[in-house]
Amino acid sequence: GWLGQPGVQDAQAAAAGVLFIEDVARLSANQQKHLAFLIAQPERLKLRVVSFSSAGLRKLAESGFDPALASRLGEVVLPLPGLRELVEDIPDLSRALLEQQAAAGGAPRRLSGEALEVLAGHDWPGPLEDLAAVLRSLCATAVAEEISGADAREAVKEFSEAPPFSELPLDLPLRDRKSTRLNSSHGYISYAVFC
Repeated sequence: GWLGQPGVQDAQAAAAGVLFIEDVARLSANQQKHLAFLIAQPERLKLRVVSFSSAGLRKLAESGFDPALASRLGEVVLPLPGLRELVEDIPDLSRALLEQQAAAGGAPRRLSGEALEVLAGHDWPGPLEDLAAVLRSLCATAVAEEISGADAREAVKEFSEAPPFSELPLDLPLRDRKSTRLNSSHGYISYAVFC
């Protein structure tokens, strides 16, 4: 199963499978306690938990995250580099993301050489999702099949000026929250097996 905010039923539905938590840092204290309780009972649920966080587990623990859950999720941690560390991969990543969008029913788009230079030259503060968000915006607003350098510059500028996700009020409609960026330079994937 894949979850943004898991509940007990979701963990039980994922029994003998994999439960992916999109951003473990966003779990409420109650959700953290329930999840820690469930995964502490390996005989009850043969569950693999994979979680993502824009903050490391140590930082989460310092901010009041449930220590039992942090300990279990911290069994295997895979730090992911931020986009600014993958500059040479941005053209290939951009093309692959555009192909995915087209395969999912979006209009086919391609990036001009200048647009690729703009994307590769931007100092991306966060993870791959930041680039994906800019490309989704470009695909939705582009008039021509080829995205120009000017369009790419404008999309990157708008993205850079958007408030970080962490600064938005929780009552903001989801569609507005999705158009913002995560305020992180790296992401972390936690993977724990509970058999």
